[in-house]
Amino acid sequence: MTGRVVQKFGGTLLREPADRQRVVETIRERRARGHQVVVVVSAMGRDGDPYATDTLLRLARQTVERPGARALDFLLTAGETISAALLAMELAEAEVAAVPYSGIDAGIVTTGEFGRAAIVRVEAESLERACQAGVVPVVAGFQGGTEDREVTTLGRGGSDLTAVALGEALDADAVEVVKDVNGVMSADPAIIPGARLVPAISYEDLAVLTSMGARVVQPEAVELAARHGVNLIVRRLGAADGTRVAQTVPRTPMVTHLDDAVLVQLRGRPGEIDLDGATELLAAGTGDRLYVTCDAVSLTACLRKGARPRLESVAARLRGAEMRTPCSVVTVAGLDDHQAGEVLASGRERLRADGIAVLHAHCWAMGTAFVVEPARVHEALAHLDGLAGALQPAPPDAEDGAA
Repeated sequence: MTGRVVQKFGGTLLREPADRQRVVETIRERRARGHQVVVVVSAMGRDGDPYATDTLLRLARQTVERPGARALDFLLTAGETISAALLAMELAEAEVAAVPYSGIDAGIVTTGEFGRAAIVRVEAESLERACQAGVVPVVAGFQGGTEDREVTTLGRGGSDLTAVALGEALDADAVEVVKDVNGVMSADPAIIPGARLVPAISYEDLAVLTSMGARVVQPEAVELAARHGVNLIVRRLGAADGTRVAQTVPRTPMVTHLDDAVLVQLRGRPGEIDLDGATELLAAGTGDRLYVTCDAVSLTACLRKGARPRLESVAARLRGAEMRTPCSVVTVAGLDDHQAGEVLASGRERLRADGIAVLHAHCWAMGTAFVVEPARVHEALAHLDGLAGALQPAPPDAEDGAA
């Protein structure tokens, strides 16, 4: 064997029989090259498809007003379980020995926080035995179990976390996140047709990009990969290239956006900002904060929509507190300190020249964020993608003066 690889396949690649056959062929090709392959799968399809996680979630909420957390997790694992079983059957039909595994069967031990459990450890002995026997384990992503074998889920995008955790536990040579896009792109290609493939990106830049809205890899999975030095690759099914994630690579400016954000501002007179109120607001936003700025007279926090109910009750009681929602946040990541300041100034000017109101802007070591009205977010993305593209280094041929 030439090595071991964990391949994670997204739900859109598993929705149709023809797509699953392409996945089967990809796995066969890797094994033919001498690799031991461990497969992790998401639920098939997207919202509206029969077994997609969002479809199951909507079914639960149509059934009862407030589904219990334990029962909800038990239901939501069904999508990945179906994917694992079907793909294992199709691999066996193609004469590839394969066995489906639930998260618990794969040895993924978690905390008991239903809906967003954390992985405590991976007991990968059963997967190790399968690999040594020439069997492909097909693991249902997004799920695990407590010490008492209570079924839990790992949060949205949790199949990525499953793949990275298994890659680390099995000492895999690589974890490949296989998607329906070319890899990490400089912007969302569905909005910016000229978006460019980023061939290499640092863990740090990818963490910023994903935490600010890019759905390419779950942010927690990126953090786990960085912590353990997991060799992470993001690529399209059937493509030879993609994006390599490493500790140190040249930086590439990229743009992403997040909708339904909440902007909260707490103002006071110079030197008299309500520090207790500021602390209370920040505590209410724990786990959902995107960024916070503070000076002598004000505190501004930009947060994900999940914080909205908690913030509303706190802001209503605080003098000088204002909350604005929904907002959209456009972030330019992959910048050095000088570029971040340059994008802050140039971006503000360009957006305002086009009549796009900048509700707030923030510059930090890893990038620059602009809060705008949701109706203008695509225009803001296009403007800021233009700025980011101008900051990218020229290709070697262009530097050499070649045509």
